[in-house]
Amino acid sequence: MSEKNADGTTTTAPPAPAPRRGKFLSGPPSAPPSAASASTTTTSPSKSQTRGKFLNSPASINTSPTTTTTTTANTTEEDIVIPMLSGAFAATTAWGVGYPFDLIKTQIQAGKSTGIINTARVIMRESSDGRACYGLYRGFGLKLLRSIPASAIGFLVYETAAKVLSSRS
Repeated sequence: MSEKNADGTTTTAPPAPAPRRGKFLSGPPSAPPSAASASTTTTSPSKSQTRGKFLNSPASINTSPTTTTTTTANTTEEDIVIPMLSGAFAATTAWGVGYPFDLIKTQIQAGKSTGIINTARVIMRESSDGRACYGLYRGFGLKLLRSIPASAIGFLVYETAAKVLSSRS
């Protein structure tokens, strides 16, 4: 594009640079983003353009804008699997540590025995094969069947909501 200045000289503007592609876009550079990925493009002045405005030196102003493309709807397997596995691991660890105490508390609430130490002794004696610690984990598998899916889904929902909300700001 050429412009004629007031003094009769002609000025040619440099061509606009090609837009930068986001790291989640695929395909050739000229291909538009797919319909499955919602993308937004923002244009902002370059550093030298901003610097020129603050220094009031027109010679240092760069007229080429910087273009940034971000995608928000791309979901990979890692975005689903990692939070779910984290939730499953967290549930297993938390209940693995706390289950004996929960079992003792439940026995006391049911009125089967009194006192924490006495209840723990009774539970360990009731173990069918003579292994004391196994009595403290009676019913642990059923607790995990309930807590692992609940924690996995909870972690996934939290991570997805955090990602969506952070992409909006």
